[in-house]
Amino acid sequence: MKIMTIITIMAVAVFATSQVNALSVSINPEHPEPGDKITVSLPAESNVSGVTIQVCVGDICRLPEPMEKVGDEYIYSFYVNETADVHLNFTIAYSNGTSIWDDSTHFRVEKSGGGSTPGFASVIAVSATAGAFLIMKRRTKL
Repeated sequence: MKIMTIITIMAVAVFATSQVNALSVSINPEHPEPGDKITVSLPAESNVSGVTIQVCVGDICRLPEPMEKVGDEYIYSFYVNETADVHLNFTIAYSNGTSIWDDSTHFRVEKSGGGSTPGFASVIAVSATAGAFLIMKRRTKL
């Protein structure tokens, strides 16, 4: 009897693991910046009856919402207006009545390094240097 229980538990674990590993999430744009429209998509498997997504920005999680099935994908779009770590939680419902939960998808929203504007400290430093140069130039004229 114990052997049958162990075999059943192992079979369920293998089945659940194979479904979780099959989760293939796409995020567009690949490296989102604050204010970008972020679109998440999952392939729509034939045995999936629906997908719910919960977006967590930092420590704040939004309410779970259903993803929209468009063609052969489930799609959901949202915005993040700040630099933050984003975690996605999925609940995938199967047509046989089972469901799985996956929280392995995460990414960072941040401004890219190229073309950034100087910070406040840089502006102050440049202004102070220019001011010191002007004061020294005036003193040498007198």
